[in-house]
Amino acid sequence: MNWRFLLAVGILSGTIIGAGVFSLPYIFSVTGAVYGLICLVVFAAVYAVTYSMYADLLLLETKRHDFLFLAKKHLPPAVSPFANAVVLGGLVFALVVYLALIPSFVFFALGVSGWWVVFLFWLFSSLFLFIKTDSLGVAEIIGIVSIIAAVAFMMFLGFRFSFGRVNFLPSPFNSAMFFLPFGPLLFSFAGRSALGSVVEVWREAKSKLRRFSIKSAITAGVFIPAAVYILFIFSVLKIAPAASEDAISALLFLPLYAKTIIGIVGFLTIWTSYVMLESNVKNILVYDARVPKILAFGIPLVFPLVLFAAGFNNFLETISIAGGVFVAIESIVVVWMWRRAFKNSPRRPLTIPLFLIFGIAFLYAVSRVFV
Repeated sequence: MNWRFLLAVGILSGTIIGAGVFSLPYIFSVTGAVYGLICLVVFAAVYAVTYSMYADLLLLETKRHDFLFLAKKHLPPAVSPFANAVVLGGLVFALVVYLALIPSFVFFALGVSGWWVVFLFWLFSSLFLFIKTDSLGVAEIIGIVSIIAAVAFMMFLGFRFSFGRVNFLPSPFNSAMFFLPFGPLLFSFAGRSALGSVVEVWREAKSKLRRFSIKSAITAGVFIPAAVYILFIFSVLKIAPAASEDAISALLFLPLYAKTIIGIVGFLTIWTSYVMLESNVKNILVYDARVPKILAFGIPLVFPLVLFAAGFNNFLETISIAGGVFVAIESIVVVWMWRRAFKNSPRRPLTIPLFLIFGIAFLYAVSRVFV
């Protein structure tokens, strides 16, 4: 086995798996596990194709570049600033998702709640914004280990405490449920930022005559999180078939040792993701957008807390907006750039259903906000 192939798969999988997984048990419980599984597999396939398209764009370049450069190159001049703003806005809003989730874990593990919980988490996490990015590799490893531990422990609890049957079909059927999974699943499979590193691993492997299929690596890197999500979802639903929106609030009846372990690994997962994402926003603003450092540090530092205080504090609603609005637009832009760069590709017909799925997700998310 080519270890660089495994590295590429691990980079993408590790980036994708995150807070989105905690929204999925509730989605499956209200839409029915059958429809939930169909949506999960479809969105995994959609992102395997979309990320392959983004990798195609990166491989056109001789040097490493990312979204801001590609948008400027492949989009009309009037559109690229908007696309870049959406990507940055999406990253900032993703930080709000983590702020909306952390109170559930603190209350679950310690039984305490209040605005100060979010403030202390934000303050503690933001201190790491001033640490060099190279020093945050340990945080990324902790995050990956934590989510694996969370899934493994939930599987154990699923066998240890089983209190009902999984709801495979929704009862009663509600047409509004049809689009409910779109936003959370888009957020749950978001990992475009990892493709630059995946391409660099592929180039290194090619230079050392250890070439592998980058499309196979991307497909594996997307479907491994899908498999992890399925294990986590059904483990939670075996314990609490009527899952809560954050997956854990309905598990308060578990023994103290279980709540303590879940609380610790959940906190570590959220904290490491927040720290890495906050640093990513800062680096994009410093090195790609070339904004003054006071803004590069201030935007990821202040905006998430302001948005949370402004009312974006419901986990499911926030993750639906982050996925259905920001990730959906970002994905549309990626497919659009690919169409403009590969005008004669036989895969162009694939872009039509991709535009349709991302467009529906966007319209549904907007309708939930304003209707």
